[in-house]
Amino acid sequence: MKRKSVLLKKVLKPFYKLYIKLYSESNRSNDPTSIKHSNFKTIRLDNDVSDIMTARVDILALECSTPFNEVMEIIAKSGFSRIPVYEKELDQIKGVLHVKDLFKYLCTDKEFAWSKIIREPFFVPESKDVNDLLKEFQEEKRHQAIVVDEFGFVVGIVSLEDILEEIVGEISDEFDYLQPSLVTKLGEKTYSFTGKISINDFCKAIGLEDDKFFEEIKGDADTLAGMLIELAGYLPRKGETIKFENYFFVIEKADNRKIERVKLIIR
Repeated sequence: MKRKSVLLKKVLKPFYKLYIKLYSESNRSNDPTSIKHSNFKTIRLDNDVSDIMTARVDILALECSTPFNEVMEIIAKSGFSRIPVYEKELDQIKGVLHVKDLFKYLCTDKEFAWSKIIREPFFVPESKDVNDLLKEFQEEKRHQAIVVDEFGFVVGIVSLEDILEEIVGEISDEFDYLQPSLVTKLGEKTYSFTGKISINDFCKAIGLEDDKFFEEIKGDADTLAGMLIELAGYLPRKGETIKFENYFFVIEKADNRKIERVKLIIR
């Protein structure tokens, strides 16, 4: 009995904080002050889903044939409570894995068929109004949606937290230390951004009311990295500087697929 107790403690330790987070989240769903009981009719957000979503390149997803032990390792490292599941390629989303559904299988054989307990995915178009999505999240008790374009290809994911952050500002939890800061102010007119920050959030960070100033150069881009690629006409390399008006964008970190970090100097 003691041996089993020690084993359980060892297995559960990496998931303890996540378990507490999910348990608290579940309790809040029965709280009269929770989101499903809140009235946001007086609040209107001037955004489409594409403005606030996590872009495709930053999606953490699981291939449905991934071994159970690898799935548990990914969950422990990420801290995410809901993870999209696909078959062979990301555009073939089969469902969403709710981590809390896995807790009773933590001591199960490593070949456990975890993909059989995934839940039905919820798809929304990238042009969907954020206010309408918030209402659907409330009514259907959902927390996450898969964002698709007009052809049905996956372009991102959006969560209830993404919408709430548009209303009340950034929400941090015990797992946010795993994520690099989207923006760091280095000086009065100097900033450091992750490439994945949305153009909308980028503009807010530098004191602009909206992204109209960059309208002519952003093209179809939703993120700062995408906008810089549109402006340059190619994927800039580390150390390059891209200029627009009095804005100087210095590529601090990049690889052959994406821009990861950008320094902005305003002159």
